[in-house]
Amino acid sequence: MRRKLCTLPLSPTLSPSFFVPMGALLVAAALCGAGCGGDSGTEVKLDPLCAVPDPGVLDYLDDMEDGDQFILAKNGRTSIWYTYDDMTMGTLNPAAETMFPMEAIPEQRCGTSKRAMRVTGSGFSDWGAGFGFSLKVAMMNGEYVDTLYDATAARGITFWARKGETSVGSIHFGIGDQYSNPAGGHCDKSVTSGPTACYDDFGSSLTLTEKWQRFTFKFGQLGQRSFGMPRPTLDVANLTNVEFGVPEAAPVFDIWVDDIAFFQ
Repeated sequence: MRRKLCTLPLSPTLSPSFFVPMGALLVAAALCGAGCGGDSGTEVKLDPLCAVPDPGVLDYLDDMEDGDQFILAKNGRTSIWYTYDDMTMGTLNPAAETMFPMEAIPEQRCGTSKRAMRVTGSGFSDWGAGFGFSLKVAMMNGEYVDTLYDATAARGITFWARKGETSVGSIHFGIGDQYSNPAGGHCDKSVTSGPTACYDDFGSSLTLTEKWQRFTFKFGQLGQRSFGMPRPTLDVANLTNVEFGVPEAAPVFDIWVDDIAFFQ
């Protein structure tokens, strides 16, 4: 089983938004916003990649600058970052189903970005570990579950990422929709492979380095890994979540992600 559903209450101040919703942690996440600032006195060395133009008009899912676990509550989206793992004898930080702040970026990124999502760990032996966020959650039968999000106003997704010095560099990025996520009601989460299996999202392999890189994908460039329910394209009108997966048996992983956005 890839995820467990949380049952903590959702903040009353919020409007409802590799694999399970973590909306239950929204209240706890609000407590993590303080004390996450970077060092404004650090000398900043700009990478030439910082001058690369944006791929289009950006609709930020999260820029991490507020320091908390929430994604940006805009355009109908409300959720939080979460981590997950295969529950074998590995280590994961932040641990699954916990509240955590965004990480301060040493020397900042491109002179302006002070914080990012960072996940470290090692040693998972089944299917691995990862992190991500739902796009929108709602309460159903006393629990928060993923609901469908229409992203047809966008052409694709872009983000910055890098790895730590001792980390593996190959990870998987994916976007879930109503056919890969059990919340859509089409796939069978009790099977791990075959034409009805869940979690075969549309995504891409990423090769990270110790330097920040910008990754940009039009939705039509993303593909499945061919272990689960097949379909011709990502259902952009019915998206559920965005995730970054670390493969099994990774000796050490230290993954950073920043400024993730849809682009038009």
